[in-house]
Amino acid sequence: AAKEMGLSAPSSVYTSSDPFARELGAQAIEAATYIAKNYDWRLFLTFATFPGDGTTTDFDPPSDYDRMTVKNQIWRSSTIRPMEGIQDLDEWTFRRLRGINNPLGEWILLTGKFKIYPAMKVSETAQFYYCSNKIVNDQGSVAKTTFTADTDTFRLPERLIKLALKWRGRAMKKWDAADEQEEYEIAQAQEIVRDKGSRIINVGKARWPDGVQIAFPGIISP
Repeated sequence: AAKEMGLSAPSSVYTSSDPFARELGAQAIEAATYIAKNYDWRLFLTFATFPGDGTTTDFDPPSDYDRMTVKNQIWRSSTIRPMEGIQDLDEWTFRRLRGINNPLGEWILLTGKFKIYPAMKVSETAQFYYCSNKIVNDQGSVAKTTFTADTDTFRLPERLIKLALKWRGRAMKKWDAADEQEEYEIAQAQEIVRDKGSRIINVGKARWPDGVQIAFPGIISP
């Protein structure tokens, strides 16, 4: 990455006392965090399950929880529709004070906890995907939250972090970095396409509108 910034590469980054090496290490951490938070990378998505016990309504986020994805819902195992996510605090408070509960269940992320009402039964679970904060691998390919050793590697393609360091480093020094930033953004867009996997191309008019869910995925017999 130092070479990408037009400088000589230090022999070590996280064990060196050299000011540039220490700056490079800090910038690598910042760049990796920027890239990870800039998009909901499917590589970082993790499946969470909250088990019901009949009384618990507050659940701690998973230990590696970073954030919910931009488009995400929480599914209760006892229903065929997702729970209702309540965003407005006044609405949440009103519903709790009045004892109003959506039969599909409802949830909110509040005070650092996932709150789910009504309480799930012992046989029920709530499940969803979230973005993990473990964006780095150590030498043994064990995921971790940040760089702490020279042998650590970014879980996304290394080219992304090199290009990010290149344009961010130039920008910090008040140099023109427009071309370098554009180069990074093109590379990121390419990786986003790869991250999603193959896409089916439909020819002709859509027969099923986007965002519509099946009311009952089964057969009703008389």
